[in-house]
Amino acid sequence: RRCADLTRRYGCHDDRHHTLTIEEQISINQPHGIRAHFQRLTAKHEAEHDAQHQMMECLGEMIWQAQRHGTAPDAGVYLSCLESK
Repeated sequence: RRCADLTRRYGCHDDRHHTLTIEEQISINQPHGIRAHFQRLTAKHEAEHDAQHQMMECLGEMIWQAQRHGTAPDAGVYLSCLESK
């Protein structure tokens, strides 16, 4: 259900692509601090998969805001969203 909601809201079409992107971000800790957010969300939800879904929602929010405002994606928006999860 969450993936379908993301598709309707942000136009995401390939969940595997976004999961890979998040895994890459975690592995290199970019944007800085993303690994700590992942670890916190994993502990909170007791599952990496659920943590990744929370991160996908924030990634989608960052992309949506950038498209809406005609700006480059802002990692601050992404991290701020993660802090609220």
